This record gives sequence, C-alpha cells and structure tokens, in this order.
Amino acid sequence: MESWTHIATRIDTSIIQNKRIISIVGAGLIVSRLVERFTECNEVVVLDNLSTGLHNQVSASVEFICGDIRDHETTQQAMTDVEVVFRGAAMVSVSQLVKNSKGTRDVNVTEQ
Repeated sequence: MESWTHIATRIDTSIIQNKRIISIVGAGLIVSRLVERFTECNEVVVLDNLSTGLHNQVSASVEFICGDIRDHETTQQAMTDVEVVFRGAAMVSVSQLVKNSKGTRDVNVTEQ
C-alpha cells in the first residue's frame, strides 16, 4: 500500500498552472507535499494555524501565513488575488470534538 505522501508527489499538477493558489492548511505532512508540487508552476499561499502541522514542513517557496480560518480578517487578507482554493482545514480529533464542540463545528462547518 502506498503512503499518502508518496501519492501526493504523483498528482498531475499540469491541470493548474500560472495561478495564485491558497491552501487552507499546508503545514502537515501530507498537504505540505501536495502544496510543494503546485509551487513548480504557481504562486502558493498557505494559511495554517499550526495546531497540528509544523512550520518547517512548509516549502520555502510558499508564502506562509500563520492564522486561523475562523479569523475573518486574516483569511480575507490571505485570499487576496487568489484564483484557486485548497480547503483542508478540519478538526478531526474525537477528543477535540468532546472538549470543544463549538470550535470543531466552526472549523468543519461554518468557518466562523
């Protein structure tokens, strides 16, 4: 069975070229590999609050914004001139859901 990180490196990035892309989440192991692939032919912005990812996993060729999708002003600034959105933000931990059901709903459903 292939790892997700290996699969991310095989995605055909030729379908999106010469665009400004934002990845909402991009400092995690898998998505950071996907984002890196799209930097070859695009300008890429990553918006991530680093709740589960690591800044050092983000490619140096990416504009990194440390922020939360629930912060409307930060998200709006990050979206300036963006043509393509990869939206991967989600709180998936069951323990987080139990501890913070409103926060989980805000990120996973309403983004507020």
